[in-house]
Amino acid sequence: MVLAIIGTLAMVVGPSVFKHVGDANTTTAKSQIEIFAVALDAYRLDTGHYPTTEEGLTALRLRPAGGETGELAAGP
Repeated sequence: MVLAIIGTLAMVVGPSVFKHVGDANTTTAKSQIEIFAVALDAYRLDTGHYPTTEEGLTALRLRPAGGETGELAAGP
């Protein structure tokens, strides 16, 4: 009898719980994309352009070198 009650509760509550897990994953992915967009915009503001394909994502992690003086920009 107890197993039947637990099974029934699992059938009723289970889909709701798993729906919220899926929603949390979607929300996390959206937040990470927004953070990535902010990093790209900050890079563009500091360097005047977006990173090239050759520079790749590494450009977002390293501080870009300044002009001919070799000074560092106020970048990421």
